[in-house]
Amino acid sequence: MNLQQRLASFEQLGTYFRLLASTPPSPEMSDYAGILQTAIYKNPWLDTTMLQLALCNWASMLTKDSLASFCASYNLPLDSKEENILIISAGNVPFVALHDIVCVLLNGYTAIVKISHQDAGLTKLVYLLLLKINKEWASKLVIEEEMIPKNTNLQAIIATGSNNSARYFEHYFGKYSHIIRKNRTSIAVLNGQETDAEIKELLLDITTYYGLGCRNVAKLFLPQGYDIVRLCSILEKEEWLLSNHHYGNNYQYQRAIYLMNLVPHYDTGTMLLVQSEELHSPIAMLYYSFYDNITEVENWYTAHKQEIQCVISNNLIENSIDFGTAQQPSLLQFADNVDTMQFIQKLNTN
Repeated sequence: MNLQQRLASFEQLGTYFRLLASTPPSPEMSDYAGILQTAIYKNPWLDTTMLQLALCNWASMLTKDSLASFCASYNLPLDSKEENILIISAGNVPFVALHDIVCVLLNGYTAIVKISHQDAGLTKLVYLLLLKINKEWASKLVIEEEMIPKNTNLQAIIATGSNNSARYFEHYFGKYSHIIRKNRTSIAVLNGQETDAEIKELLLDITTYYGLGCRNVAKLFLPQGYDIVRLCSILEKEEWLLSNHHYGNNYQYQRAIYLMNLVPHYDTGTMLLVQSEELHSPIAMLYYSFYDNITEVENWYTAHKQEIQCVISNNLIENSIDFGTAQQPSLLQFADNVDTMQFIQKLNTN
C-alpha cells in the first residue's frame, strides 16, 4: 500500500467517524453503530455522548488538510515496510490507541495492537472500517487481546500504562527501541479573572470521559483569596455526571470517607473539591492549592513536569492550552510531548 492510499484511507476513516457520530448514525453505518452499542455494554464508563464526542474529535483530525499539515514535517516512506511495531494500549478513554496506530501505519509499518480489556471493541471498529476502505489493511493492523506470540518479530514498542506496568514494560521490552508512557495527569492555573464561560470550558477539561484521561484536569492552582464558592456553584450544574453509576459510586464513596473523617472539603453534589498538595486526584474529586505568585506555580511545574500531560490557563504558564481544549488535541500534540512520528522515523537509522 503506497503513501497516497494510506493517507486517503485515514481521510475516509474520518468521514466514517463523522457519519457514526451523527444522530441517528447514517444508514450505511448501521452495522458499525452496533459495535458502539456493544462497547457501551462491555465498558460501563462509555456512553453515547462520550463516544460521539470522541468520534467527532477524531473526525476533525482525520481531514485532508489536517493530515497534510501533520505529515508536512516528516519524510514519510512511499511504500509499506515489512517490520512490526507493537502498541500496548491503555483503555481509559475511547480510541486512546488511535494516535499511535495512525503514526505507525502512516510510516508504512505493521501495527500489532495489544488492547486493554476496557477497549470494548473500539480498536476492532477502526480495523473493520479500514477494511471497508481497503482490504490491504488486513495484514497491516493486527489486534491481539491476549499475550503477543513470543516469535513475533518486533522493530519497536510503544506502550502506555501506569507507573507500575511501566516497570514490567521496561523489563520485558527494554532491548527494543521503545516509548514507554507512565501515569500523567493535567492541571489548570487560574488567576481569578476568568469569565463564567471560561470556567464552564474548564469543566469540560475536568469532566469529559468522567476524568479518566491523562489530559483531564485533576488539580487546580488558585490565587490566594480565590472565590471557590463561585467555582462550586458552576460545578453544581453538572448533574449529568451522576447518570453514570460508576462515577456516582465513586462520588458517594469519597463523600462518605471525607465526612466520616471530618476532612474539610467542598461538595458540589457531583464532585468534591479538596485542598491538597497531591497531584493525582481520585475520580469524582478535584484537588486545589493556593499560590501567592505565579513564579511558585512555574517552579512547581518545572519540578513535576514528568507527571503532567498538559497545563490549562490563560497563558499564565508557558505552553499552556486554552480552557475547554484538553480533550480536543490535534494530531501534532503528542502524548508526553514525545514525537511519536520522529521516534518511528529514527528506527530506519538505528
